[in-house]
Amino acid sequence: MEEIFSQRARGGRKNKHKTAIYIFRGYDGVSAGKIFGTIPYLLLNIPVGNEYYVSSRYAFNTMTPYEFAADRYVGLHTKLSLGGALFDKIPFLQQLGWRETISFNAYWGDMTQENKDYNRKSNFNQIGSTPFMEAAIGIDNIFHMISIDYYRRFTHLNNPYAKDYGIYIGLHLSF
Repeated sequence: MEEIFSQRARGGRKNKHKTAIYIFRGYDGVSAGKIFGTIPYLLLNIPVGNEYYVSSRYAFNTMTPYEFAADRYVGLHTKLSLGGALFDKIPFLQQLGWRETISFNAYWGDMTQENKDYNRKSNFNQIGSTPFMEAAIGIDNIFHMISIDYYRRFTHLNNPYAKDYGIYIGLHLSF
């Protein structure tokens, strides 16, 4: 449990706590958590959005930064490398060593009524009962360090500034 916010009120002290679990292995991971207490919008859980066209494995690439906020949440990041299952059957592409990838990311979050009331003047969206979901197909191992992914957003398409899709470039250096 982590203390994320404290304030003095009426001679006393109010503490706000966050309990979270993160399980990541390679590109795949699950995160979940709960924030106890009433706190300002920017201290709630805000999933990492991406405003650039450079892919990030720990961000939701078609989500804009600060688009959603929650005090109870679950997130999922997956990436599957097909290891050349298609490209190895095409002679020219086999020589290049390119690899196909498939990704899926999801986020669901909710907010207690106390936090909704406290942050009523803030500009953020609620996830609601439908989780945020995006998926991608891509090509990896271009020049042994570059990837290109096509991301498609499936839910919350009516949000202002929402990106329905995008082509993202990644750089992977491994030694």
